[in-house]
Formats: sequence, structure tokens, C-alpha cells
Amino acid sequence: MAGVLLLCGGTACFIASQENPSHSGLAGEQYNCNICHAGHGVSATPMLNQKFIDLCYYCHSSDNHPPALKTKKPMDRSHFNRGVSVRNSLTIANAPLPDIRFAFSKRFRHPIETESFHQFNEFLLEIPNLPRHSSCLDCHNPHLASKEKSYAGVVGFDLNGYIVMDSPKESFVCYKCHSEYGNKPLQQKDILSLFQIINPSFHPVENQGKNSFVPSLLFPYDTTSIITCSDCHNNDEASPRGPHGSIYPFILEKNYTPANGIFENERTYAMCYKCHSRISILNNESFPEHHRHIVGNKISCISCHDAHGS
Repeated sequence: MAGVLLLCGGTACFIASQENPSHSGLAGEQYNCNICHAGHGVSATPMLNQKFIDLCYYCHSSDNHPPALKTKKPMDRSHFNRGVSVRNSLTIANAPLPDIRFAFSKRFRHPIETESFHQFNEFLLEIPNLPRHSSCLDCHNPHLASKEKSYAGVVGFDLNGYIVMDSPKESFVCYKCHSEYGNKPLQQKDILSLFQIINPSFHPVENQGKNSFVPSLLFPYDTTSIITCSDCHNNDEASPRGPHGSIYPFILEKNYTPANGIFENERTYAMCYKCHSRISILNNESFPEHHRHIVGNKISCISCHDAHGS
């Protein structure tokens, strides 16, 4: 058969074929529709082989069950059709899949263990009194996700608060839960409002920053750079990339100490020093009182700076 049309809730979500595989990147075309779907079941349901979270872990863990489940060599034709560079498309052929299960075992993680609160075909906004929860599907569409765009085909919110059915940016997916448009707890900040480009200052997620003089920036960053949420909120080890789980609070990639009274060192503000030169900061190149505040008085960065915007 040249191709199979897979229906999801009455909507054609992807055309799967040997040239354009649905869940691309696996070595062996046998790992296609039937690796996730049973093929028989109740109409208008996903007909999954097992519980959803276990289905993801079936492949995305260090003890993946399918035999010899590895990444495959990029297919020139499929990547050309998608407008993706083969050179920058996939991980090395025959590499093991990322261990997502281990990332979600860490103390600070997205709460996917409460997936039962999700309903098939649910739509925003969620019921306000539900406990905070998330699912793999909140960030990933398994039929469209790729290494280049893991959030392809995922619903989100734009800067104006309008629902976007296929988020063009990672941040739009984050706003779905981390803004006033989700069932955000009162004590948490509305991240979308902090990144508005009319604000006096912000980290350059939605637009270039407004400060043209930032001598502390490390290569390859400069004042025209655009960053993403996952540049800071990320797993603490090299792979897999993304805000799945971390040993650091707020699912940060590196340590960040918000408390005052702590001795400054490379680890205390490691998250900031990922992009900003510690030497430049402590030498007062951008602000004449940095050394006095950070080292002399042990005042944390957060006492003056909001990491998102203001």
C-alpha cells in the first residue's frame, strides 16, 4: 500500500507513507502506525495500544521495548518536501532514542502523572477548578512533531491572547498554560504579559531586546538575538532537549539561586552565566554596582531583574 490516511477525531492529521512517515526518524518502516495504534477499537477514539503515557515511554526510555529501536538516516525526499535541511534534520543514524522517562523522574517536572484530567478532543479553555496538569499532547503532536519543530501542530495562544491551532513558535505553546488564559494559580505570574513587546524591557523571546548595550553577552548571542523558553527551561543534562524535568527548580537547565545572602560563584547564578559573561558582570562593564551588589552584599539577580520581562 502506497499510503494510509489516519483519521483523528474525524480530522485527517497526517498522510503516512514510506516517503513521508507519520512518526518519522525511526530505523525500520515497521515502526509506523501500528507501533502506537491497535487498528481496531471504538470509533472516534485514538485506538491506542496502551495507556498514553506508557505508550510514549514504550519507545522514549532507556529500556525501549521495540527491538533495535534507533534513529534512522534522513530521507532526502521527505525532508525536501517538508522544506527541511537534511544536514540539520535528525540526530545521528542508529543513535538511541532520548530517555524521556528519566527526565520525568526528576523532582521538578511537568505533571504528566495527572493525565487522567485530560479528555479526548478537549478544547481550551480548561475547567478552572481542575488541578494543574499536563500531557505529552499539550506540547507534542505525535503525527507532526520533528526534531526541528517538536511542537508542530500544537494549539497555543499568541501575544494577543487568540487561540492558534498550529503554533508557529514554542512560546505560544507555553502561554497556553502559563498565562491568564489557562487555569493559572493566582500566585503565579502571567508570563505572556511579561513578554509583551510594549514593555520597557524583556528577554528577547517575542522580539529583539530594547537594550542596545549588553557587553556581557557571550557568543553567539548579541543584541539582535532571539531566544526561546527552552533556552532556560530545559532538562539539566544534554539530552533530550526540552522542559520535561530537571534537578533545578522551575525546570531550569542550570542552577539559579533566588535567595539573598548566598556567596557568589559560578554555580550560584549558572543559569545567567550561560549567556552573560561572569567576568564582564563582576567587572561592572554593564552596570557600575554589579560587583558591590552580587559579591559584596550577596544580593541575588532576581532582586533587580525579572528573568522574563517588566
